[in-house]
Amino acid sequence: MSSLQSKAGRAMFLQDLCGGVSLVVLVVAAFHLPLIA
Repeated sequence: MSSLQSKAGRAMFLQDLCGGVSLVVLVVAAFHLPLIA
């Protein structure tokens, strides 16, 4: 049971990590878009 719980926690952590990274990429892209254009 504990292994299943840790696996679910790891999946949730990865999901949060991917969401945070994508959010940072979007913000950086939004800031750099006027500079590139």
